[in-house]
Amino acid sequence: WELLSAATQQKTKLEQLTNKFLQNSDSFFTQFDKIQDKEKYLLAGRSCKKIIPELIRRDRYEETLAIITHIDRHFKEEKQISICAGQVLQEIVESDITQVLKAKFLTGQKEIREGIGPILLRLHTESVPLLLSVFRESDDQLVRKDAWDILMQIDSSAIDYILDELNKEEIATESTIDLIRILGEINCGDWIEPVSKTLRAYLKHEDPHLREEALWVYYKLRGGEGENVYLGLLSDPDMRVQKKAIQCLGKIKSETA
Repeated sequence: WELLSAATQQKTKLEQLTNKFLQNSDSFFTQFDKIQDKEKYLLAGRSCKKIIPELIRRDRYEETLAIITHIDRHFKEEKQISICAGQVLQEIVESDITQVLKAKFLTGQKEIREGIGPILLRLHTESVPLLLSVFRESDDQLVRKDAWDILMQIDSSAIDYILDELNKEEIATESTIDLIRILGEINCGDWIEPVSKTLRAYLKHEDPHLREEALWVYYKLRGGEGENVYLGLLSDPDMRVQKKAIQCLGKIKSETA
């Protein structure tokens, strides 16, 4: 044992602690729920936090969810240890656990994303930055859709965040294009009018690439209702925008065009 490096020793101890938890999880939670001493609770809670990355590495999402659910319940019960539970939850959110979940969400199969989804829902608004970053980094439409579905369950006003970012016009062109494309991939529902307003503003943007992207998403949302918009863009100074307008008019079988 002494010949092993400190990192290897730490890794081995973590694996042993995780194995012990998995073998006796029911007993652990029974005892965990009974703790009223603040110091003992923090010790147990931080032990849980310590093994979560290893559980995620092993794709043990049910057990990960169970840990977070118990701590979250303790936090909401307004008992003596509620403040401690809230502290542990905050430490979990601020640790690298969210990045481990994000990496799995980005690279895993659909069943892995389905396993991670309830964990992100339990973390509630603390998951929003993670989910939004998935949009910016993933080229996989299914990954982006799954992330959006979770995000909308957490906060139905998430579209407002995207519109606010676009309306400020302070982010890089690549990020702006990503956000515009997101609007074309989701069900805007009651938000279709404010989304359309933002897209129409981008149809007048000085960057032709942004005009082109906004036009295509506007078509996906409004279809034939946007015929006059497409007709107006036939005189756009950029050839790519003109071609996209022609494509939109062709899609709706415009008789005027």
